[in-house]
Amino acid sequence: MNYKLIIADDEPLILIGLQSMLDWASFGISIAGVARNGEQLMELIEAVSPDLVITDIKMPVRSGLDVMRECSERFGRIPLFIILTSHEEYGYVKEAISCQAVNYLVKIELTSETLTLAINRSLSILRDFKRLEPVTADGLPEMQPYYDRFYVRLINGLFENRDQYLQQSLDLGIDNGYSSWFVAYCGMEGVDSGRIGKEKLASLCSSTVGMVRETVSQYVSCIVFSLDIRYFCILFCFSGDQKREAEKKISNGMNHAMTLVRNYFAVSLHSAVGGEVNDLYLAHESFDAARKIYSGDSQSPQIVFHGQNSKEGFERAFFDMGLYRDALSRAFQELDFKALAQVLDRIVKDLSSAGASHAETMDAACGILYMAISLLPDGEEIVSGVFEGVKGGYRSIYEYKSVDDCNRWIETLRDGLFNAMQNSRQDYRIRIIAKVQRYIDNNVGKHLSLSEVASIHGFSQNYLSLLFSRFGGCSFVEYTTRAKIKAAKKMMAGGELKIHEIAERLGFESAFYFSKVFKKIEGMSPHEYMQQVE
Repeated sequence: MNYKLIIADDEPLILIGLQSMLDWASFGISIAGVARNGEQLMELIEAVSPDLVITDIKMPVRSGLDVMRECSERFGRIPLFIILTSHEEYGYVKEAISCQAVNYLVKIELTSETLTLAINRSLSILRDFKRLEPVTADGLPEMQPYYDRFYVRLINGLFENRDQYLQQSLDLGIDNGYSSWFVAYCGMEGVDSGRIGKEKLASLCSSTVGMVRETVSQYVSCIVFSLDIRYFCILFCFSGDQKREAEKKISNGMNHAMTLVRNYFAVSLHSAVGGEVNDLYLAHESFDAARKIYSGDSQSPQIVFHGQNSKEGFERAFFDMGLYRDALSRAFQELDFKALAQVLDRIVKDLSSAGASHAETMDAACGILYMAISLLPDGEEIVSGVFEGVKGGYRSIYEYKSVDDCNRWIETLRDGLFNAMQNSRQDYRIRIIAKVQRYIDNNVGKHLSLSEVASIHGFSQNYLSLLFSRFGGCSFVEYTTRAKIKAAKKMMAGGELKIHEIAERLGFESAFYFSKVFKKIEGMSPHEYMQQVE
C-alpha cells in the first residue's frame, strides 16, 4: 500500500535531510510535497490529502500546531502528524500530544533510527484505520475484518465445533504452528468519553492498539485485536522452550507498551493474562480466566497473571457463561428474537440466584455485548440504537459498579434487541445475503463451497442455504456459478486471456467443464461469445 507524506520545515537543510534520510519507498511511502511555512502546508494537505505529515512546530505564517488543530477539526484523525522541533519545553510536548501527534522528535537528536521508529509506529496506526475499509484501493476484498471476526469468535468460544474452527482457520491461513498460547484482556482506564467525545475515543483506542501491537511484537509473537472502543485482546504465541520465559517476555513487552501509551497518549492501560492453553481452539479458556481476574482499579497492578497469587482466588467457582454460549450464538446467528430473549432472561435470573459478584456479572454482560456486536448484521449500530437514550450509550456498562446496574443493563439490551429484531428480522436476513453475495463477487477466483463461505461468515451450512433460497432469489450454487460466469465475460471482453486461462483463474477444474457451464448459462460456448464481442 502506498502512503502519501508531506514534510514541512522553514529550514531548507532540514527539508533536504529528511527527504534523503530514509528510503521512503521501502516503507511504501511517497513524498507528495514539501512546505516552508504553515500556510503552504495547509494548502498542500487540502490538495493531496496525505496520510502522514512531518512538521516543525514553529514556522512562519502559521505554526505546525495551528495546522494540526485545523486538520483535526476538518479531517479527523488522518493525516497523522509527527512533530519535529528544536524546542524541548514540556508545554510543546503536552500540546502536541493533546492534538494527537503520534510522535515528537527533537531535531538535534534526530537519527535515521529514531525516525524509522516514528514512521513504523505511524504506519501501524494507519493500518488500523485502513482495516475499517471494506475493500482495498484496487477493489480486492479487505480480509482484516474476517481475521478480527475469527479471533473474537475464538476467544468467546463461538465456533459450533472443532471442524468449523479448523475449516475457517485453514481458509484464513491462521498459523497454528505454535505449542502454547496465552490471552491477555486489556483495557484503557481513566479516559473520560464524555469529555473527549466518541470519535476521539475511537481514534485514541485505535492509536493505542496500534502502538501496543508495534511494541509488544518486538518481544514476542502476538496477535492484537480490538473488542470494542475501550478494550482489546492480545493473543501471545509461543513455540518449543519459549514458553518457559513466557511470563517474562509478556511482562517486558507489556510494560514497555504501557509506558509508551502513557507517555504519548496519557492513557493508563491495565491487563490480565489468562493461563496457558496448548490448543488454539481452547483460547477461550485463557480469555475467560483473564476476564475473571481483570481489574481496572488504579490501586491494582497494571499487569496480573492467572495463578500469580494464591490459587484459591482463581479456582473458586465462577458463574459460567460457557453454559449459555451455544444457545446465544444460535439465537444471534438465526435472528431468533424469542429464543434470544429467553436466554438473556435466564442469564439474568441465574446471575441473581447464584449471588454472582460484580466481576462475574460484568463478565457476562461484556460477553453478551461482544456476541451481539460481532454476530448481528450491523451489530454495533443496532446495539447503539438500543442504548440511544442512555448516557454513555452501550459503553455505560463499563462505568457500572454494582451487580444490580449490570443486570439492568442486560435487561435493557434484552428488551431492545427483542424489539429491533422483531421489527426488522426479514430486513436483516436480506442484508446478510447481500453481504455474502458481495463476498462471492469479490472472490470469484476461489473455490467457493457452501461450507467454507458459511464458516467464514459464522453460519451453519443449512442456515445459509436456507437464507439463499428464501431471500437470495436463487440457491447458493446458482449465485456462485452466475458470479463466475459474469466475471468470465468481463475477462473475455478484455481479449487478453485464453479460455483455459480464464477457467483456471475462476477456479474451474478444467476448460471443458468451464465451457459446459458457460454454455448452460449463456446458451452459447465461450468461443462463440468471444467472437461476438470481438
